[in-house]
Amino acid sequence: MIIVKDVPADVCTQCGERYFDDDVMENLEKIVNSLKNLSTEISVVNYRGKVA
Repeated sequence: MIIVKDVPADVCTQCGERYFDDDVMENLEKIVNSLKNLSTEISVVNYRGKVA
């Protein structure tokens, strides 16, 4: 399980649904791919600390 904190999201003004733009999704994929081979069961990372 990978938890990524403080991910920037846009929010729909009508329904309140949160969604991510393409750049954020690409960065999330990079973060997950870099962490998924760790031998830990749970990883918690800060989005801003992992994106340069």
